[in-house]
Amino acid sequence: MYKTFFTETIYNQTKENVDRAIEIALLDIGQQILDMADETVPEKSGALRESGRVIDPVKNGDTWTLIVRYGNEQVEYAFFVHFNIPSPPELKNYSRPNSGPFFLQNAGDAIATPENIRAALQRAFKKI
Repeated sequence: MYKTFFTETIYNQTKENVDRAIEIALLDIGQQILDMADETVPEKSGALRESGRVIDPVKNGDTWTLIVRYGNEQVEYAFFVHFNIPSPPELKNYSRPNSGPFFLQNAGDAIATPENIRAALQRAFKKI
């Protein structure tokens, strides 16, 4: 009986620590994505860049979801700017060098690599 209780307690504590480390790592990765996207988000007034945020990760079963997004009630055009809509895309003269469509997707592709995820998990485990 004692061994079973001890084993279950260790298992539950380890599982909680692993979940916490994953959550910390995802927030780290999300912030890196947002920081990189902020460098290339098209900017006219700054409202689009300022609307960027990382939403707390959510676990559903064994699946984690992390959302990095731009836009809010005041910045309803974020989706259209990101995907360069209307179609066909018009050539835009963005005021920031190297800014343009797919700013968030490009940042996500650059940051969410196996190496960066592994490094974020290592940093996260050191924090718990």
